[in-house]
Amino acid sequence: MKERLGRNLNDAEKLALKQLVELLKSLENMVKEVEDMIISKIPQPMIELSKIPGVGLISAATIYAEFGDVSRFSSSKAAYAGFAPKTKQSGENESHSGMIRGNKYLRRILYLVARVARNLEPFNGYYERLIARGKSATQATCALAGKLASICYHVIKDGVYKGVVKKRFRVPRGKEVNVKDFNVGDALDSLSP
Repeated sequence: MKERLGRNLNDAEKLALKQLVELLKSLENMVKEVEDMIISKIPQPMIELSKIPGVGLISAATIYAEFGDVSRFSSSKAAYAGFAPKTKQSGENESHSGMIRGNKYLRRILYLVARVARNLEPFNGYYERLIARGKSATQATCALAGKLASICYHVIKDGVYKGVVKKRFRVPRGKEVNVKDFNVGDALDSLSP
């Protein structure tokens, strides 16, 4: 540390550094307490949604809010999110158009989640199979988003996610700094001549 500063610290600077590190540790503990309090207030379905690979806490909150009361649906309808293709029929002619129906906010967040999930297990296999069958990246991502809509519906309805759980649950915030293992005494000793 002395090499980084290019000089030795006097006693006042050492004391100030020690106080700053202690303040940082105290603030880190306060932030942890607030995070724990916030997490304890989060509805269980949101926590379960955030276990799905590709779904973060903000995405889980958006999905949970936009789905609303899932008991109003008889089944996991991808059409509510707008991922079921719209069918037009006229006589013997039948055509399928793109995604224009449904909740645009839910459709958007599920599409963004699918863009992340297509690179993660277990969804990357499904995505790659669609690509291998000749689907474009956008079509495959939309199909994955429809699958995610169904999964999210069941998670909200049942209150539990039964699939592959992502590695960790993280509360979003700024760059993490770990000061718990920082020993002020050792740092100050390294600054002494």
